Amino acid sequence: GVMIVAKNNFTHLELAKQFRVHSIRRRYIALVKGRVEFKEGMVDLPIKRHPFHRKKMAVSFEPGAKSAQTRYGTLKRFEGFSLLELFPHTGRTHQLRVHLAYLKHPILGDAKYGDKNDFPRLALHAKDLGFQHPQKKQFLEFSSPLPPEMQAAIGEMNVSSSSVLKQ
Repeated sequence: GVMIVAKNNFTHLELAKQFRVHSIRRRYIALVKGRVEFKEGMVDLPIKRHPFHRKKMAVSFEPGAKSAQTRYGTLKRFEGFSLLELFPHTGRTHQLRVHLAYLKHPILGDAKYGDKNDFPRLALHAKDLGFQHPQKKQFLEFSSPLPPEMQAAIGEMNVSSSSVLKQ
Protein backbone atom coordinates (compact mmCIF):
# COMPACT_ATOMS: atom_id res chain seq x y z
CA GLY A 1 0.00 0.00 0.00
CA VAL A 2 0.86 3.67 0.04
CA MET A 3 3.17 5.06 2.71
CA ILE A 4 5.16 8.25 3.40
CA VAL A 5 8.92 8.31 3.96
CA ALA A 6 10.65 11.55 4.96
CA LYS A 7 14.07 12.17 3.39
CA ASN A 8 15.21 14.78 5.91
CA ASN A 9 14.45 16.04 9.41
CA PHE A 10 12.54 19.16 8.28
CA THR A 11 10.17 17.04 6.18
CA HIS A 12 9.77 14.52 8.99
CA LEU A 13 8.79 17.24 11.48
CA GLU A 14 6.34 18.86 9.04
CA LEU A 15 4.67 15.54 8.22
CA ALA A 16 4.52 14.67 11.94
CA LYS A 17 2.59 17.92 12.51
CA GLN A 18 0.09 16.94 9.83
CA PHE A 19 -0.41 13.54 11.44
CA ARG A 20 -0.82 15.21 14.85
CA VAL A 21 -3.58 17.57 13.64
CA HIS A 22 -5.20 14.79 11.57
CA SER A 23 -4.91 16.61 8.24
CA ILE A 24 -3.43 13.65 6.35
CA ARG A 25 -6.10 11.81 4.36
CA ARG A 26 -5.92 8.02 4.45
CA ARG A 27 -8.23 5.43 2.93
CA TYR A 28 -7.84 1.71 3.46
CA ILE A 29 -9.71 -1.16 1.82
CA ALA A 30 -10.43 -4.26 3.91
CA LEU A 31 -12.20 -7.58 3.60
CA VAL A 32 -13.79 -8.41 6.95
CA LYS A 33 -15.59 -11.38 8.41
CA GLY A 34 -19.38 -11.23 8.57
CA ARG A 35 -21.99 -8.98 7.02
CA VAL A 36 -21.49 -5.45 8.30
CA GLU A 37 -24.97 -4.15 9.10
CA PHE A 38 -24.63 -0.42 8.42
CA LYS A 39 -23.76 1.32 5.15
CA GLU A 40 -21.47 3.68 7.06
CA GLY A 41 -20.51 4.47 10.60
CA MET A 42 -17.99 5.80 13.07
CA VAL A 43 -16.14 3.67 15.60
CA ASP A 44 -15.11 5.89 18.51
CA LEU A 45 -13.49 3.55 21.02
CA PRO A 46 -10.33 4.17 23.06
CA ILE A 47 -7.35 1.85 22.65
CA LYS A 48 -4.69 0.72 25.10
CA ARG A 49 -2.09 -2.04 25.26
CA HIS A 50 -3.78 -5.36 26.07
CA PRO A 51 -3.46 -6.07 29.82
CA PHE A 52 -2.21 -9.66 29.38
CA HIS A 53 -0.96 -9.97 25.79
CA ARG A 54 1.64 -7.20 25.68
CA LYS A 55 2.16 -7.42 21.91
CA LYS A 56 -1.52 -6.71 21.29
CA MET A 57 -3.70 -3.65 21.66
CA ALA A 58 -7.31 -3.65 22.86
CA VAL A 59 -10.35 -1.44 23.25
CA SER A 60 -10.23 -0.19 26.82
CA PHE A 61 -12.14 2.26 28.97
CA GLU A 62 -9.46 2.19 31.68
CA PRO A 63 -7.24 5.16 32.54
CA GLY A 64 -4.43 5.58 30.04
CA ALA A 65 -6.44 4.45 27.02
CA LYS A 66 -6.06 6.82 24.07
CA SER A 67 -8.87 8.16 21.94
CA ALA A 68 -9.24 6.41 18.57
CA GLN A 69 -11.75 7.08 15.80
CA THR A 70 -12.31 5.15 12.57
CA ARG A 71 -14.96 6.06 9.99
CA TYR A 72 -16.06 3.25 7.67
CA GLY A 73 -18.20 2.69 4.61
CA THR A 74 -19.54 -0.66 3.44
CA LEU A 75 -18.76 -1.05 -0.25
CA LYS A 76 -20.29 -4.51 -0.69
CA ARG A 77 -21.76 -7.33 1.40
CA PHE A 78 -21.34 -11.02 0.59
CA GLU A 79 -22.28 -14.30 2.18
CA GLY A 80 -20.18 -14.20 5.35
CA PHE A 81 -17.91 -11.29 4.31
CA SER A 82 -17.98 -7.54 3.73
CA LEU A 83 -15.80 -5.19 1.72
CA LEU A 84 -15.13 -1.94 3.60
CA GLU A 85 -13.36 1.33 3.08
CA LEU A 86 -11.80 2.67 6.28
CA PHE A 87 -10.82 6.22 7.17
CA PRO A 88 -8.79 6.39 10.39
CA HIS A 89 -9.06 9.80 12.04
CA THR A 90 -6.41 8.92 14.60
CA GLY A 91 -3.39 6.68 14.11
CA ARG A 92 -3.17 4.33 17.06
CA THR A 93 -1.18 1.12 16.83
CA HIS A 94 -3.31 -1.58 15.14
CA GLN A 95 -6.32 0.78 15.31
CA LEU A 96 -8.24 -0.56 12.30
CA ARG A 97 -7.58 -4.17 13.26
CA VAL A 98 -8.58 -3.62 16.91
CA HIS A 99 -11.74 -1.64 16.11
CA LEU A 100 -13.01 -4.17 13.58
CA ALA A 101 -12.24 -7.15 15.80
CA TYR A 102 -14.09 -5.44 18.68
CA LEU A 103 -17.12 -5.05 16.40
CA LYS A 104 -16.94 -8.82 15.68
CA HIS A 105 -15.83 -8.16 12.09
CA PRO A 106 -12.10 -8.99 12.17
CA ILE A 107 -10.07 -8.37 9.03
CA LEU A 108 -9.56 -11.57 7.07
CA GLY A 109 -6.15 -13.16 7.48
CA ASP A 110 -5.41 -11.28 10.72
CA ALA A 111 -3.31 -13.66 12.82
CA LYS A 112 -3.27 -11.30 15.81
CA TYR A 113 -6.93 -10.21 16.11
CA GLY A 114 -8.82 -12.70 13.94
CA ASP A 115 -8.16 -15.95 12.07
CA LYS A 116 -4.97 -16.12 10.00
CA ASN A 117 -6.36 -19.14 8.13
CA ASP A 118 -9.36 -17.41 6.51
CA PHE A 119 -7.26 -15.51 3.92
CA PRO A 120 -3.69 -15.94 2.59
CA ARG A 121 -2.56 -12.53 3.96
CA LEU A 122 -3.92 -9.66 6.01
CA ALA A 123 -6.78 -8.37 3.83
CA LEU A 124 -6.06 -4.71 4.62
CA HIS A 125 -4.61 -2.32 2.05
CA ALA A 126 -3.52 1.33 2.31
CA LYS A 127 -5.25 2.44 -0.90
CA ASP A 128 -5.00 6.26 -0.86
CA LEU A 129 -2.87 8.82 0.96
CA GLY A 130 -3.02 12.61 0.73
CA PHE A 131 -0.98 15.31 2.47
CA GLN A 132 0.34 18.83 2.04
CA HIS A 133 3.87 18.95 0.63
CA PRO A 134 6.06 20.28 3.49
CA GLN A 135 7.88 22.82 1.30
CA LYS A 136 5.68 23.51 -1.73
CA LYS A 137 2.48 23.57 0.38
CA GLN A 138 0.45 21.92 -2.38
CA PHE A 139 -1.84 19.00 -1.54
CA LEU A 140 -0.56 15.71 -2.99
CA GLU A 141 -2.48 12.46 -3.30
CA PHE A 142 -1.16 8.99 -4.05
CA SER A 143 -2.94 5.71 -4.70
CA SER A 144 -1.91 2.07 -4.85
CA PRO A 145 -3.71 -0.79 -6.62
CA LEU A 146 -5.13 -3.57 -4.51
CA PRO A 147 -2.82 -6.58 -4.09
CA PRO A 148 -3.56 -9.55 -6.37
CA GLU A 149 -4.99 -11.70 -3.55
CA MET A 150 -7.58 -9.05 -2.69
CA GLN A 151 -8.41 -8.36 -6.35
CA ALA A 152 -8.93 -12.08 -6.92
CA ALA A 153 -11.15 -12.46 -3.85
CA ILE A 154 -13.26 -9.47 -4.85
CA GLY A 155 -13.52 -10.80 -8.41
CA GLU A 156 -14.61 -14.21 -7.11
CA MET A 157 -17.32 -12.48 -5.10
CA ASN A 158 -18.70 -10.92 -8.29
CA VAL A 159 -17.89 -7.33 -7.44
CA SER A 160 -17.21 -4.80 -10.11
CA SER A 161 -13.58 -4.34 -9.18
CA SER A 162 -13.50 -1.08 -11.11
CA SER A 163 -15.90 0.51 -8.61
CA VAL A 164 -13.52 -0.33 -5.75
CA LEU A 165 -10.25 0.25 -7.56
CA LYS A 166 -11.09 3.64 -9.04
CA GLN A 167 -12.77 5.25 -6.03
